[in-house]
Amino acid sequence: MPGDDGTDPFGEFAARFAEAWAAPTPGRLSALLTDDVVLIQPLAPTARGRAEAERAFGRLLELVPDIHAEVFESWGDAEGGAITFDLIGTLGGSELRWHLVDVFELRDGLGSKRTSYFDPSTLAKAVATRPKAWLPFAGSGLWRR
Repeated sequence: MPGDDGTDPFGEFAARFAEAWAAPTPGRLSALLTDDVVLIQPLAPTARGRAEAERAFGRLLELVPDIHAEVFESWGDAEGGAITFDLIGTLGGSELRWHLVDVFELRDGLGSKRTSYFDPSTLAKAVATRPKAWLPFAGSGLWRR
């Protein structure tokens, strides 16, 4: 939603999000976030702060090195909004794709809080049915403790 000055702050954030997820690295992904960010998602512990977020992104990228996003739509304003997308990559020798909706609170154009919504059974089923993924997933620390 454009602001009074004609800019679209959330649209700009969503464009940077799509660009970062096209070829993700922990640094590119964490550059979207404030230093005190809070990341909430199914299956994994809440990440607090940019350094913890980078470690979490690193674990995901280690488990699924070719992961990338296909962004479908976004909506919001300068205070925050939502992005719908699929994450796609290879896990245990087969393609893995799951749909997410990330809801962001923004501060100065950066994500200060992100709550990710997705069906965790998609990931659980993929891991459970792909023996090659068992050991890497167990060692990734991506599940809730």
